[in-house]
Amino acid sequence: MMSLIAALPTELPVTDPVLIFAIVMLILLIAPILIKLLRVPALIGLIAAGTVFGPNVLGVLDRDPTIVLLGTVGLLYIMFLAGLEVDLNEFAKAKVASGFYGILTFAIPQAGGLGIGLLLGYSLPASILLGSILASHTPIPYPVASRLKIHKTPSATMTMGGTIITNFLGLLVLAVIAGSAGGEINQEFWINLLVPLTIYGLVVFFGLPRLGRWFFSKVDPEATAEYVFVMAALFVCSYGAVVAGVEAIIGAFLAGLLLNRLIPESSTLMNRVNFVGNALFIPFFLLSVGMLVDPMVLISSWKAGLLMTLALIVTKVIGAVLAKLTFKFSFDEFMVVAGLSIPQAAATLAAVMIGYEMGLYDEVALNGVIMMILVSCSLGVFMVEKYGKNVAEALKDEAPKDDSTPHRIMLPLLNEESEMTLELAFALRGSSGEEALYPVTVVPDSEDEESSDEVARAEKLLQQAVTYMAGADIQAIPLTRVAANVPSGIKRAAIERRISDVIMPWDGKLSEGRIFGRTIDVLLSELKPQLLIANVQHPINTTQRLVVVVAEGAEQSVGFERSVKDLKQLASQLGAMITVISTHAQLDTLESTFQSTGASVAVSCVGFDSFDLMLAAAGERADENDLTIFVLPRPNNPTWRPELAALPRRISDLMTGSYVFIFPSEVVQTKQESAQVAEVLAKVRLHLGLQEPSIELVIRNILDAEFHLDHELPRRIAKILGENGQFTNVGEQGVVISAQNADFPCDVHIIATSDVPVQLSPRDNTDTRFVGLVLSCKARTQREHQERIQETIAAISHLQSVPGILKVYSPKEFVRRGGEKKESES
Repeated sequence: MMSLIAALPTELPVTDPVLIFAIVMLILLIAPILIKLLRVPALIGLIAAGTVFGPNVLGVLDRDPTIVLLGTVGLLYIMFLAGLEVDLNEFAKAKVASGFYGILTFAIPQAGGLGIGLLLGYSLPASILLGSILASHTPIPYPVASRLKIHKTPSATMTMGGTIITNFLGLLVLAVIAGSAGGEINQEFWINLLVPLTIYGLVVFFGLPRLGRWFFSKVDPEATAEYVFVMAALFVCSYGAVVAGVEAIIGAFLAGLLLNRLIPESSTLMNRVNFVGNALFIPFFLLSVGMLVDPMVLISSWKAGLLMTLALIVTKVIGAVLAKLTFKFSFDEFMVVAGLSIPQAAATLAAVMIGYEMGLYDEVALNGVIMMILVSCSLGVFMVEKYGKNVAEALKDEAPKDDSTPHRIMLPLLNEESEMTLELAFALRGSSGEEALYPVTVVPDSEDEESSDEVARAEKLLQQAVTYMAGADIQAIPLTRVAANVPSGIKRAAIERRISDVIMPWDGKLSEGRIFGRTIDVLLSELKPQLLIANVQHPINTTQRLVVVVAEGAEQSVGFERSVKDLKQLASQLGAMITVISTHAQLDTLESTFQSTGASVAVSCVGFDSFDLMLAAAGERADENDLTIFVLPRPNNPTWRPELAALPRRISDLMTGSYVFIFPSEVVQTKQESAQVAEVLAKVRLHLGLQEPSIELVIRNILDAEFHLDHELPRRIAKILGENGQFTNVGEQGVVISAQNADFPCDVHIIATSDVPVQLSPRDNTDTRFVGLVLSCKARTQREHQERIQETIAAISHLQSVPGILKVYSPKEFVRRGGEKKESES
């Protein structure tokens, strides 16, 4: 006990490094929770915690070199993330707006600060420097904008671009004032300032992207070295900016901007970068800002601080108002722009400290600036948090409603080398995708020792995939299917989960007499969702261009527009441009489709006289950083041509890089899912409120009601279902039982509900309450049979989300409740 007491600190501030870190971690854990109860943004809570526990209030922690170091890293991290998360396509569009706003948000505060400085009795150099202090800003609320998913809006992109311009101009003023203190501002001064800056810019702009692309193409995508490389690039560029004569935050933003295309937003690496910054470094920076605040000194310097703060807010708001009027932003967007532009931090502090050391400012001015930093940071975070939510809601309302099949991607795992295919799936899904990914393995339906080994191998593959997806913060729903062969297992899983895209890895090996190989060829003929056959040989994040070859007739496929949307989503995530290669006859249609569909991406289209010339052009144009994509019709599509069967063999001989074959979906998409469900329910037979506890009795009950004149037929059909029926689980409470047989005298299409749980097997403990029965006679084609199964799965899936549906016993009311959504559910 005595030794424990002796180990406790006896004086403040705490000096033991372990205890300091422990206290900081507790603050980072508890402060956001407590501040959330007061409905105050978490970032403000961390600044306030820094003030309370810092040297000027409780004195528990000192703003020692360690805190300063980690705080500086946090500030650079904020600027790096800002550059990394910028949508470069929107940034290119907003370059005029960014330049305009950057000049506005510099010139107006510069003039205001000059006036305030002269009013307070400062010298002309001190007043000019005060103007540059007000002009520069640090977008501390940027993590809030990123969390709300509004950081890629035109207004936010303009603001971040303007931030670089105004900070650069502000720091240029600082350099001139500091240089003038040491002598004349002559030609030599400008050469010493601009030459190092020009050399730095050229080296960084041309060197970093090439170095990054080389590094990522040579390193294992799971290696920690990727993250270390990114951090090295961040801090080398930041220090290089200091050597060139500007602030480190400029270098940090440039590093993020130049690595932007190499780190897709949905990638595992991006998740690691975000996690470390948001969990550790950025909170340290906010604590360090809070530690600067001395409440007692602020009280004595409140007049100067109030004047500076009012001047800052008024001048920044004027700039934001002019931007709002010029670019037609909404009120909420205007408030977000102002909220991102008002906060002052590192650049402000650096400038005022230099002015203080030069004797331009006294302690009153220094503490007034610190007061301005505290108020501006708190106000900026509050504004972005409050009005950013309205912007986010408006974006949801303006987003086009996609009433088609949910974007659910399934990845059959055939071998352990699946990381590059997984990264392709991440990019196709996008960072804002809400659906999970579905890795699936298929094991043979037998009980021998070899089958047991296959099950163990399948479990290992699934575990590796789930672990890799967890690293990218993407939900995975692993599936294992026991089937007679791989294609039937994949097809069954795709139907059960309403999959929209299946990505099949392919090693380029061909089977004699087949297009690709047995498994893929069967899927091509029987699987209706979009099928991607991927042979990815390079890290997907190094892709600079998608070369899209569209075979004649592919644009007539039902799912072609969805394929275009996915291609543009992929290009947007990778920061790549798209080159479309087609025949002259397709050119106008493809140009129109690519321009009007999907994300904002640079697209160029080139036409040729024949498919052979198209392939030759694709081979000549493709380089190691291109991803070549062939969009083809299905073999059972009327536009399929026999020569396309030889395409995989020709491509494997022609190309050594990465390529993907896309076969658009054949799923007919209706305009509104609820209308589809209502249509299905209107044409099925309904059996409501069954009381049978087992599936056998439920089936007999239904069939007896359907064929009440023939007592033997229900028994015969029930036996067929028991031997050959396909059971498909639908959600937590549904099952669809289907079969096709010549003994069925007619089609049966039924949805039943049960008042009691239905046991699917003797050991079944599920709460099954919805049973779909789809029986097709031989007159039905396999495609028609599968369509009816999918319709029934969709209907039951929807019905499970309708409150009180199990308490409805009228068929008319059942159809009305199941086919229409109430306003409260919309």
